[in-house]
Amino acid sequence: MWRILLAVILAAAPCGPLAAALLVNAGFETGDGGTPSDPLYWTEYGPDLTGERSSAFKRSGGWSAKRWTGGDYQEYGYYQDFPAIPGREYRLTAWLYSPSSDPLSGSSYACLKLEFLSPGGAMLLQRESLRLTTSNAGFEEYLVSAVAPLGATKGRVVYAVGAGSAPHGGAAYCDDVTVEDLGPLPASDDALLEELQRRAFRFFWDEAGPLGLIKDRADNFRQDRYQHSSIASVGFGLAAICVAEERGWISREQARQRITLTLDTLATKVPRQHGFFPHFLDTRTGQPSPGTEYSTIDTAILLYGALFAGSWFEDRYGDASIRQAAEALYHAVQWPVLHPGSSIYSEYWMMDLLAIGSPTYPLPPSVWDAFSRNFQDNLATRPADRSYPRFFYPVLFVHQYPQLFLDMRFRRDAHTADLTYYESTRNHTLSNRQYCIDHSVFAGFAHPRFQTYSEHCWGLTAGDGPDGYRDYGEALPWLPEPQGTWLLDGTVLPHAPGGSVAFAPEVCIPALRWMAQTYGHRIWGRYGFSDAFNVDRNWWADDVIGIDLGAIFLSIENYRSGSIWRWTMRIPAIRRALALTGFVTGRQAALEDFESAPPGVWGSGCESEWGTGFLSYEETGSKGQLPGSRVARITASTPGGGAGICLGSLDLTYTDLLVFFIRGQQGGERLTLALRDCDGREAAVPLTEEHLSQGSIGTEWQVVSVPLRAFYGIRRPCAERLAFLLQEPGSVLVDGVAFSGAHPDAPAVPLSSPGYVRSLPSGVSVALENLIVTDDFGPFFYAARPDRASGIRVQPGGGFTPGDRISIRGTVGSVDGESAVFAAEVSRQGRVIPLQPVAMSAAGIGKTGPDPLGLRVRSWGQVSGLEQDGFRLRDGSGRELAVIAPSLPKPAPGAFVIVTGVAGRRDTAQGSQPVLRIRSPWDVEVVQ
Repeated sequence: MWRILLAVILAAAPCGPLAAALLVNAGFETGDGGTPSDPLYWTEYGPDLTGERSSAFKRSGGWSAKRWTGGDYQEYGYYQDFPAIPGREYRLTAWLYSPSSDPLSGSSYACLKLEFLSPGGAMLLQRESLRLTTSNAGFEEYLVSAVAPLGATKGRVVYAVGAGSAPHGGAAYCDDVTVEDLGPLPASDDALLEELQRRAFRFFWDEAGPLGLIKDRADNFRQDRYQHSSIASVGFGLAAICVAEERGWISREQARQRITLTLDTLATKVPRQHGFFPHFLDTRTGQPSPGTEYSTIDTAILLYGALFAGSWFEDRYGDASIRQAAEALYHAVQWPVLHPGSSIYSEYWMMDLLAIGSPTYPLPPSVWDAFSRNFQDNLATRPADRSYPRFFYPVLFVHQYPQLFLDMRFRRDAHTADLTYYESTRNHTLSNRQYCIDHSVFAGFAHPRFQTYSEHCWGLTAGDGPDGYRDYGEALPWLPEPQGTWLLDGTVLPHAPGGSVAFAPEVCIPALRWMAQTYGHRIWGRYGFSDAFNVDRNWWADDVIGIDLGAIFLSIENYRSGSIWRWTMRIPAIRRALALTGFVTGRQAALEDFESAPPGVWGSGCESEWGTGFLSYEETGSKGQLPGSRVARITASTPGGGAGICLGSLDLTYTDLLVFFIRGQQGGERLTLALRDCDGREAAVPLTEEHLSQGSIGTEWQVVSVPLRAFYGIRRPCAERLAFLLQEPGSVLVDGVAFSGAHPDAPAVPLSSPGYVRSLPSGVSVALENLIVTDDFGPFFYAARPDRASGIRVQPGGGFTPGDRISIRGTVGSVDGESAVFAAEVSRQGRVIPLQPVAMSAAGIGKTGPDPLGLRVRSWGQVSGLEQDGFRLRDGSGRELAVIAPSLPKPAPGAFVIVTGVAGRRDTAQGSQPVLRIRSPWDVEVVQ
């Protein structure tokens, strides 16, 4: 009932921050006329002679509030009340100063307090700021924040000066007090996830020291004096800073400068041992904290964040400097010295892959097979329930951390026959939740039982607890409880569900929302959720911990956009490690060509209708731009009508483009595309001339290319439907719908012929099978279909010989005026007899018609002139063909020759021209 009432209050309260001033005479400029003069509208508590308005020291205006230290264990001060609304967050700030002429000393202190009271005056919640305990150089800002609890009708601002036992003494001054109403806690799931990320980022940004080193922990409600950095916190922070730049929370230059500062500090100021970093560092100097160790796993997490930042800036902005700085740190790590490889299943496997992929000091790939996976499928509380297949370790972060960076959703290795590592982590999240429920007072049956646990209040992982930092986790399922119980005391850690949002959102997001609504007044602060709480022991953590905020931030980001996965999986060392350890990727379908009856590759048979629109299939009678002859017709009889194809929870994490072919019924049709994600968010993009290869929809087939960034706000890892909506009655034909991109993991459009490449825009991933190499020119080579119907240029080259049978997976682009595939993967599949050349006149190579690009061609004519890199050939038709023959002997002008080479094109000042490339003197035969 408590939670329901609070939810009702939140719904009824104003939604945003309130700008109206909540305090009167906040700068103490007006006095009450007494002697000594106290500030008007402020209530004094304590003996009258311990406070007054003062003009001796002030931050602004002419006055401040001064308080002296009183007796032993006494506190004195001023307070002012303001109206408060339950469920809204308030932040109190003020400026405090203790002069060297009368400094606070001994047990004396000055502080701020933010309190909330019931209508009867009962104290419901009190938060205190950091204490000022000695003289300072000038007025310094102090702050404290809190969420008003249920039943609160007024808040109270307190400026207090007090002391413990003698000795004590001195005075303090307060000025410029403000109370801000920051608004209610986020009401929707989207708003909650956004706010959790924004606040976690503020920790990584605001709690960095002058050298860019991010603190290990911070107080969630007030300033603190922590000075220790965790290098793992730094790693998470580097990734968070990149995402914040994309969101517009900081500028690109701010992000670049901060990341560069941090990496420079790590390279030049922090001592290392065999390349490994100390676990904890002094944020002010970069030197190891007292008693810290050189940590292998924390070094690995740091490097993941650094390499991610390098991948982000190079791929998005062409800035290689961060990658180079990150790789310098990575290449210096001598993995075999301190980490010979894992022995059990733990978060260390993310380090194993980083070590295996190292180009300088690698571990052998065999270490990947050396550690036990410890497969379990039941719970200690439910020994007969086999619903939770997973690689077992009690503590949840062990399963989350590797896959905050590494995308294992579609990857399998020799140890994952029917269970991916992603599915294991998902099932561990579900078993973690069920184990808490089984130990709850409300719905549990296992002993001991706790009030804290419920279906929405769960989470066992490493973090703070009533008795200190603990590794909370499930009991060992192969032992009956209590023998296998693993530190169970009723503590819940919100970053357990927070770090699993990407794995089990359907249970994690409701848990986060419930905790915010129910216990927000206890655990919601300036950086989001405090680290832990325990209702049974009435214990509520004040601190947040950087690595726990990092788990929340990265997991939410992967759920929302997949960005962390996307740019981590571009890192060459990671891809090398995955290849060496035998991972294979189950790729999703890339192309819906409507050749199959519904449901098609994505389930397009579940098409939906808008208004009077509908979708039908028909045969065109010709193959057109892409293989096959079956197309979809989108028809609307009223404006806004149309139809869509269901995408079957399609993952768009690695895609950049929506590409398809279109033909109008009459020409001039206007079309809007609407992309909807699995949560119901929809973004619409009207087609314009920039999307259409011919500028507008006509009656001939043309390609449409729409950047996915145009569909702003959708959740890319899960797309549900693509709609085609006509702005006026009419119909269009659609074929070859594909989502693709340049990322190595982007789904590749399967093409039966390289000739189709020239129909596709740059940036589309394609896959071509059973091609024959026609010739290799070093930086590039050419390959063609066995029937010599078409060919293609492939980059890079080197190491191929004519007759090699290959398959290619790469990205469409162009170079030197030629269509090309920039290959991410080229695999040899055997050898055949090299393809015989196609006889074609010099004029024929340049005419419209079948494009001979990539084919081995034999042509003839008279040498009409010499060029620096070859010669020109004329066959009597009035057209000339350039023969590219760098570093080869050239025939004399006027000679009649037969030339055998590979047909291509090149850009010139007069436009694109056909060429014939040769690489051997024997490719030119002079006819006597």
